[in-house]
Amino acid sequence: MVRGLEFWVQIVSIPLAVLVLICPPPLFAQVGPKIPLDAFVSVKDAGATGDGLTDDTAAIQSALNRFSQQMSGAQARGGTIYFPAGVYLISKPLFYYGGPGTGIRIQGALGRTRGTGYGSTIRWKGARGATMFIAIGMNNSQFDNIEFDLNRLARFGIHQASTNGVDTTLRTAVTPGSATVTPGSMANIAVGTVLNIGSGSNMEPVYVMAITGSTFTAIFSNSHLPADPVGKRAGGSGVKFKDVSVLNVPGSPTDCARSPGTCTAAIAVGNPTSRATSQTSEMAWDNVHLESNSSSSGSAGIAVLEAGNCKNFSAKDLDVDGFQYGVDWYAASGAFSLFRPTFAGETVADIRVGTGNLYVTGAESENASGHQFLVGSAGANNSNAVIVASSWQASAPPSDYIISYAGNLTLIGNSFFNFRTSSSVPKIQIGSPLGGGNNPTTITSYGNFFWNMTGGYVPLYDSSNNQVLPSYYNHQPVDVTSLGDYGGTGDHIIKLNNYLTASALTSQTAAAVAANGVIRAGDTDTAVAFRNHANRTDIPGLAKDASDVVFVGGAAGVGLNSPIQAGNGANGDIQAPAKGTGTGPKTPGIVVGWVPIKVGDSTYFVPVMK
Repeated sequence: MVRGLEFWVQIVSIPLAVLVLICPPPLFAQVGPKIPLDAFVSVKDAGATGDGLTDDTAAIQSALNRFSQQMSGAQARGGTIYFPAGVYLISKPLFYYGGPGTGIRIQGALGRTRGTGYGSTIRWKGARGATMFIAIGMNNSQFDNIEFDLNRLARFGIHQASTNGVDTTLRTAVTPGSATVTPGSMANIAVGTVLNIGSGSNMEPVYVMAITGSTFTAIFSNSHLPADPVGKRAGGSGVKFKDVSVLNVPGSPTDCARSPGTCTAAIAVGNPTSRATSQTSEMAWDNVHLESNSSSSGSAGIAVLEAGNCKNFSAKDLDVDGFQYGVDWYAASGAFSLFRPTFAGETVADIRVGTGNLYVTGAESENASGHQFLVGSAGANNSNAVIVASSWQASAPPSDYIISYAGNLTLIGNSFFNFRTSSSVPKIQIGSPLGGGNNPTTITSYGNFFWNMTGGYVPLYDSSNNQVLPSYYNHQPVDVTSLGDYGGTGDHIIKLNNYLTASALTSQTAAAVAANGVIRAGDTDTAVAFRNHANRTDIPGLAKDASDVVFVGGAAGVGLNSPIQAGNGANGDIQAPAKGTGTGPKTPGIVVGWVPIKVGDSTYFVPVMK
């Protein structure tokens, strides 16, 4: 013990300069930005004030630059940028340039604000029509407990994009301001495309405002050389938004499918390109609140700006208020899931989708007039939408359609109200036109409630406003199943008619069943049975025994309401008049046929005389 203690004393008494030679500091602490060992940076340490008065753009951008991969010596393994409680004013877009192996966390103080003045808010104070936060190639990253306030001026709150579909050079020298350039290639550059221009600390994102066959026009903040690169960045995926608010999105007269260069949105995903699509996928939103300007409607809460590789999104406890489209995934593909979303005040539709598979459960929509729950058209691939245990209580457009969808639609356990008038029915419109080819239409409705329906069938209509049930769908590329649906008004519940279309109903109890026929019964099945009038027993209506004799009717007999004919040819046919229409027995004439009668194991034939 004494020797160990002596050794320890000797070590700690070595001069500090010798220790430095023996154990030099880590290499990453010697070059590039000064990154804390835990890769945790507070924007206030970078010079931000968060007082709601000072422009904090430069300070926040300097913190982002510590992790942006275009910067020399940037932290390669990512880290956290922390915003203590406060209001941080910015006047220029914040820019993050990521990479496949680097992720960052934008972290605010615990508790989102929703405009209350508490927590961490980034507020726009710059020019109208800009984007607050542009992320190109962001991967495996997260926004936590942070609020973006567009102040009714910025166009997008957050734009998650990538430019891996663009790879060229500027080929034109530019100075700050609006400039028209002739790049080496215009491939995949379109109006609304966001491009990363330049390299290192001089890199900047610009939005394409106009194009010709060989040029594009944009507003530049920096000077650039003709050899500066344009685009060529890896795709983005795995980005999550948790406890985030994006508020005061300005109104727009258009939507992002028609005008990606001028629409407005709380969160924009993807990059509108002219041909190839960039990878922006696997994104998630958890407990996120998106709100538009109270006096006019922004284009969308979440807007996807391109098709193809913009895909696979999930949202849980999403709250969207006051947009044209709450969620506009029209251009996206893949799979989309919405768990317990709430919509209020949307003006066109809560959800818009195109190609892909949509799953919605526990949704609620209210406080809106003249809008729909779901709209969507099928693309080249089959599209499917499943809505479960959701409630839509709003006013539909004059057509009364609350859903207009061209793909396969499954509705289970939902409540649909339409308050447009006191008697308005919430209608479902399928097909535009009805599916065909790669897009057959299958409608499945189980246990749904349709306000103001007083009977009949579930209110399904085609794109020409023809009612689909009970028989319109015949010879059309659409199959309908409606089981357990109901309607009613006030305290009255009314069962709607069940409807089932099938090519075959097949017995599940017999060892072997018929290979064709609409009803495919087994060897000794009762194919059709009735309950007797006293409700005590079943009466076989159509059955077969082991010797292949088919029986019609039960012990009470079989009544005839029309003439019948038995036999398999002109000779030997047996005819009988309908019940109550005969003229009585006649004198027997010649034998015209034989009637088999089975007694025990024997069969007897009784002649039929004319």
